[in-house]
Amino acid sequence: MSNRIVFLAIAWSVAAYAAGEDQPSTLVADTVASPLSPADSLEHFVLLPDLQIELAAAEPEVVDPVEVRFDEHGRLWVVEMRDYPSGPISGQEPQSRIRVLEDRDGDGRFETATTFVEQLVFPTGLQPWRGGVFVTLAGEIVYLADRDGDGTADERERWYSGFTQENQQLRANHPRLGIDGWIYVAGGLRGGSISNHRVAGAEPIDIKGRDFRFDPLTGAAEAVAGNSQFTLALNAFGDRFVVDNRHPLRQVMIEERYLQRAPYVAFPALVEDVMKAGEESTVHPLAPAWTTSNLHAGQFTAACGSIIYDESALGKRYQGIGIACEPTGSLVHAERLLATGATYHGEPLAENQEFLASPDPWFRPVNLEIAPDGSLLVVDMYRAVIEHPQWMPEELKQRKDLRDGDDRGRIYRVAAPGSKASVPKTSMATFETAELVAALDSDNHWRRTTAFRLLLQGGNGGKYQFQLLGNVIRQGRSPAGRVAALWLLERLGHLELPDVANYVVVTALRDGDPRVQAQGVRLAELLLADSEEPFAAELNRLALVAKPDARLDFHLALALGAVERAESTDEALSAIAFRGHADNWIRHAVSLAAAERAAQVLMLCSQRVGSIDAALVHSKSDGDFGKLFEELGTSVGAQLDADGAATAIVSLGDQKNAFSAWVFPKMLLGLGEGAARRGQSLVRLLAQAQSADRPRAEKQLNLCFRQTGQ
Repeated sequence: MSNRIVFLAIAWSVAAYAAGEDQPSTLVADTVASPLSPADSLEHFVLLPDLQIELAAAEPEVVDPVEVRFDEHGRLWVVEMRDYPSGPISGQEPQSRIRVLEDRDGDGRFETATTFVEQLVFPTGLQPWRGGVFVTLAGEIVYLADRDGDGTADERERWYSGFTQENQQLRANHPRLGIDGWIYVAGGLRGGSISNHRVAGAEPIDIKGRDFRFDPLTGAAEAVAGNSQFTLALNAFGDRFVVDNRHPLRQVMIEERYLQRAPYVAFPALVEDVMKAGEESTVHPLAPAWTTSNLHAGQFTAACGSIIYDESALGKRYQGIGIACEPTGSLVHAERLLATGATYHGEPLAENQEFLASPDPWFRPVNLEIAPDGSLLVVDMYRAVIEHPQWMPEELKQRKDLRDGDDRGRIYRVAAPGSKASVPKTSMATFETAELVAALDSDNHWRRTTAFRLLLQGGNGGKYQFQLLGNVIRQGRSPAGRVAALWLLERLGHLELPDVANYVVVTALRDGDPRVQAQGVRLAELLLADSEEPFAAELNRLALVAKPDARLDFHLALALGAVERAESTDEALSAIAFRGHADNWIRHAVSLAAAERAAQVLMLCSQRVGSIDAALVHSKSDGDFGKLFEELGTSVGAQLDADGAATAIVSLGDQKNAFSAWVFPKMLLGLGEGAARRGQSLVRLLAQAQSADRPRAEKQLNLCFRQTGQ
């Protein structure tokens, strides 16, 4: 066994011990004589048969890349973490930097590199903005720009600071511009107390266990749900996905602001695993499996760099897939994302084969990006060791071969067979307003997202801009383009007039695509703070007449929680609950939205259930319908006083229908759970009732106990 394998065996054994694992790792001998040249590396890749791979960039133009982004000129910005893993060497200047790569001859290889900024400490991501870039680095988010045109940064603004730096790898990272015009940042798992240097008097923001977002137009910032380790993924319809070592793709479902409406409603999690995670996950590495435990072999152990590929250039079957990197397994994993209720679930594209893999253990894919031509770029740090120094003893931290590969780095292009790489012929920086708005309707990811950014950072363009964006909302061919235009109208201040806001939002709510309608719902919720009408009525109408679509119903339920309560809203929520009783997230959303009117919503739901076939209700009583009424019952039980509980039990128990026969016991169970959250039992609570309903309520409760054996 080589010295390198001995060293790695020791390192991983130490890591396993530090992580609390009780079994040592099993090492497999190298099958490739690493390190390989870029050309030789290409010969060893195994990818799905309807794909091809080629080299887009390599050392010396790029070294230790961890993140790449394209700007409006088609240039490739590269974050190089050259001081990985332990930071700058004592007595030396930091080596990390940002490079700008260009393919000037159009042959597909980025042969020209310019250093934009150097001597950075732990840079972890960037987001192009107004000719410069936002950069996440050691505890900060800064804005860097080149104002004199010499290709190097000469302007530096500190926007936010206070991100935790206790671990070399667990840091804030990957700023990403969302479709709502906010820039989202992965928190890196370690949180921090964030100071805002753009807004005078802003209070520190605690992001422990959460991610972060900021408004590039105003500087406003806040914590958001999700706790992503290294990168986050956004799609064209407002969905946000996070990742950590063992969870390759998780969708953030509910933001914390919704929990404040009903603090007595408890949730086990605010995220949903879209790809199988932890011990349920399966990967198929070709390289030696450097895992911290035998128990983790063949599973995700270092998931990162996840992305939603919303392009068609690779072929129809790849459009909309989720992709995640697994650097310890030297592979890239992909799954088709199938709509499942309010969320998605992933299915591997092929059995026993990865999207991309190599037997070379130095192949370390850490990130992904969609190129202007629709191909997929794979960012390969190309290192011998990828590991947290925190888990190593001091003697291993000082070994020189811990940094082997710090003079290398590759970026590969995955494309459809026979396709040739292409670079934009014209910089989008030269586009007029009409051209940018037209680009929103493009199927090309780079054109659409770049046009969105350029329009956003350009500001309000007046009536002409409003008319162009309005035309996209009404007549745009692409649902993603209509969503982009919708949010631009809001962010650029075109919806300040009530009549204009009403027209735009109603147009979106009546769109033929439920994904666009869902964004109309989100926008209506945002505008409810200024005016209830006509948005409340329109949301209620949509809830009652909408064709069944779980994702739309989910957003509708959350939005209806912001409406000043009325019977029409209770009816709308009961309709959503009835349609979506089988979906966990819709049930959760209804419970949050019902809030203090949960009893009224529960009664309406019981009437809906009572009107359908008793056999159907019976078959679902221990499952979907039972869960719905148990959740609503919990909300009711957490709020009602003794007399209210007695009245609720009598009113619901008196229904002589399928509900009272089969689902009523589940509702009582929920009432008991809610009462328990206040330190009460349902029996003791009823004993305190003074109303005339108390005897009948106690009788119904006792009868239910006898029937169910509780």
